[in-house]
Amino acid sequence: MSRPLQPARVADDRRSIRRAAPCRAAAALGLSGHVSRVIVAVMAAGCYSSGPELDDASGADRTGCRLDRECSDDDPCNGEEPCLPDGTCGEGVPPSTERPCPHPSGDGFCREGTCVPTTCGDGIVDPFEECDDGNGVAGDGCDRRCILGCRAREECDDEDECTDDDCVAVEDGRECAHAPWTGIACSDGNACTGDDSCVAGTCIPGLPRDCTDAEPCTIDGCEPAIGCTHQRLTEYHRDDDGDGWGAPHDFVCRAEPPMGYTVYDGDCCDRVAEAHPGADYQDRAYVCGTGDVPSFDYDCDGVEDPAVPTLATPCVADSGSVCWGGSGWCPEGGSLPECRGVPACGEMGVLQTGCTLIPPGGDPPPGYPAPPAGPPPEDTVDAGPGTGGPDARTSGSADGGSDEPEPPDAGAAKDHPDDTSEAEADFSGWVCAPVLAAAVQRCR
Repeated sequence: MSRPLQPARVADDRRSIRRAAPCRAAAALGLSGHVSRVIVAVMAAGCYSSGPELDDASGADRTGCRLDRECSDDDPCNGEEPCLPDGTCGEGVPPSTERPCPHPSGDGFCREGTCVPTTCGDGIVDPFEECDDGNGVAGDGCDRRCILGCRAREECDDEDECTDDDCVAVEDGRECAHAPWTGIACSDGNACTGDDSCVAGTCIPGLPRDCTDAEPCTIDGCEPAIGCTHQRLTEYHRDDDGDGWGAPHDFVCRAEPPMGYTVYDGDCCDRVAEAHPGADYQDRAYVCGTGDVPSFDYDCDGVEDPAVPTLATPCVADSGSVCWGGSGWCPEGGSLPECRGVPACGEMGVLQTGCTLIPPGGDPPPGYPAPPAGPPPEDTVDAGPGTGGPDARTSGSADGGSDEPEPPDAGAAKDHPDDTSEAEADFSGWVCAPVLAAAVQRCR
């Protein structure tokens, strides 16, 4: 309940004037007098050079107090205010006896820190009294100072959510009432309980809060001040094959990594070190466990991915001097009887690694028909062996040997540097042939 308003007290504003006037007078005296005269005047007036100057009606302390009398508010009912060591004024202690005090109605006496009229307690409501029940008993709607116990509902808030607070009329005045609630929600101040409710004006805790988060790697708990807590641990996966990857569903939760475990999961076979996410291509299948089907899924993505999944594009001669074509598997019915198209994982096939130019009478790649014989062209240059790969372009021989004639350099200049015409190249009889090799389809 809020403290009721008290009757106005008469403050003697002349106190500050009487206190400030000697200080000003002493200071004025020093303007024309000797220094010693200033000191005497200041001491006689009760002023100090480092002390406060109280010169307004409120008696505000501007620079701090030095004596107890500098803190007095001239109210005899609230005790003598002391000057504290830090230069501030403290609160006084109300007197225990009903000493006389000045009151606007006339004579008064101090009661519970308030100056009340002498008529308070006679059973008659006089001016300056809110009530007067004549008994001098507190808590019955009119206290011993002839003040009502409350005036409005807002003054009666006891900060208890399980009571209905109100200011009600009683026989001798008004008093705060706190009716107990039952069945309404409340909070017992403990975040680890839920569904608290009021029972006969008291907040009863509900059931403990369920802080389980269904996460296997957290330690679930509860702190009354903040509620549920979840300390997270690290998930470590068992790594039997030592490839740095563990099985997704075989793990433990720890603050520190145990031996034989890893933070990386996704291993589809923890018995084969070559099988794990991001693994390389392999030419033979693995069997993970007894009764399992052989698999080429080394990278554990659920699909057997071949290293070379496409057929080769045919070799084509470009402008006579350049031979190019894409790498890949030799199509079925191609240059060699062994050509069977794209082989399955782990099976043999014929791989076209590139294309090369074969001169008339030169040795073709294995299984490729020889070109028609004819005289080699003049002014040949050694262009080196052919290379394979997608869109490979070469002008070398099939076997890269230096005994075979090479195609003439179409860009070779004539003997005279000032002659800008080019020699005519003769590529008649040259053949653009694939470079083939037997290989196993590698997968992952």
